[in-house]
Amino acid sequence: MISKYKFMFITLKYMATILICNLSILASEVYAKDNVLTENKKNNIVPSNDNSAIYDYLPGFNSLTDKQIETIHPQFISSIYSGIVSGLMAGLIVGIVIFLIQKWSESRQLRRSLDREVSIFKEEVISHLECVDAFALHDVEIMPKSAKLIMTSLENKPIDLWYENLPARRAFIEKLKQFQVVTFKFRSAANKFDNRLWGFIRNHNSNQDTISANDPPLYVYCVGKTIGLTDEEIIPFMEFSVVNGKPNMTATSCYKSMSNDEEILNLSSKYLDKRKELKSSLDELRKLLEVK
Repeated sequence: MISKYKFMFITLKYMATILICNLSILASEVYAKDNVLTENKKNNIVPSNDNSAIYDYLPGFNSLTDKQIETIHPQFISSIYSGIVSGLMAGLIVGIVIFLIQKWSESRQLRRSLDREVSIFKEEVISHLECVDAFALHDVEIMPKSAKLIMTSLENKPIDLWYENLPARRAFIEKLKQFQVVTFKFRSAANKFDNRLWGFIRNHNSNQDTISANDPPLYVYCVGKTIGLTDEEIIPFMEFSVVNGKPNMTATSCYKSMSNDEEILNLSSKYLDKRKELKSSLDELRKLLEVK
């Protein structure tokens, strides 16, 4: 985009060009008059009409009679000063016109460049949405693979600039902006739930004289139950704390205790809401981009 300094330079350039032309004419008259006065003083001549002698030094005027010179002199001087003013105005107008033309040209080039960027990024998003999504039980903060890939691709992308300059692409860009907001909220809710859950499990095992190495299986079990999985669906993710194909008493008692903790229930509820919103945001992108 054209800066205000470039606009000022263009305007001043044209104003200065026209101003110099008019000032050169005025300077020629002053120089001629000075020569006339110096010559007259040297020869002790008192001219009847200084203006007549001045015009002898100006090209194109030396053939005029004194009477003609007396007639045109006020108009000549007036035209010089008016030329300076009109020159300044003309320079300003020319500068503004050039500024607007260049601004329009650069804006058009920028829109074309941004449109190419969005087209390429759209194909990238489509490829990410085709990935198989699955939330990990060992860490509630881990997002679906497609969401993680899209967020990584969005880093340092000028989506606000896209939105401002590409009206035809705004439906897609709005979904991206919505997805970003939803993702940030999910991460925040997941982080709070994650920290509280780990602390709760450590306290639970500590009260039973159980070392921290036994915490991860309980974490997986509690997360699985929180998102609505059955024991059979959770067991493959548990490294131990499984007896005869079922979670042991430590895991079930830990989840039962967690279910009675109001703080954890509140945090898990918010986590589930944001998890649902994130999945919905991904589905909306798939629908918009016709990804099956």
